[in-house]
Amino acid sequence: MKIKEGFIIKNIGDHDIVVPVGERAIDLNGIMTLNKTARVLFEKLQEETSYQALVETMLDIYDISEEIVKKDIDKFIDTLKERNLLEI
Repeated sequence: MKIKEGFIIKNIGDHDIVVPVGERAIDLNGIMTLNKTARVLFEKLQEETSYQALVETMLDIYDISEEIVKKDIDKFIDTLKERNLLEI
């Protein structure tokens, strides 16, 4: 899975925001602000990657259980799907 082409992260002040470029501007409904964890996942998803690779990345960064990591990743992936930003 990966982020569809045409979406980038822009830092505006203290916020990381997903910005559509080109024709994708009509695909993003509203603004999507990323927290630190979401930014890491978004950046990882800019290239083709697996769910397990996302889990391993988060476990390497944060000292939390795999169960919590998976719940957070699932929630983020659901958000990306709802906003039509993810290729599966």
